[in-house]
Amino acid sequence: MRPKVEYALYHGDTFLDIGTAEQLATKFDKSVDFIWWLSYPIALRRYDAGKVKRYLAVRLDVKVGGAR
Repeated sequence: MRPKVEYALYHGDTFLDIGTAEQLATKFDKSVDFIWWLSYPIALRRYDAGKVKRYLAVRLDVKVGGAR
C-alpha cells in the first residue's frame, strides 16, 4: 500500500498546516479535489500572477531536479 501524500497548505504567504488532502479538506472546510488542484502547476501560475492572496498546496513527496 502506498503511503498517503502530505501537503503544506498556504494562504498568501501564511503557512496554515501540513496534512493529507483529506485532513486539510476536513479542517479547512474545502473539498479533497480542491486541495489536490491547489498542488497542480496551473494553480501555482495563477497564484504567482494574482494580486489576491490565494490558497496554495505544496506536495511534500515530490523529488526536486527530476532525479529518478
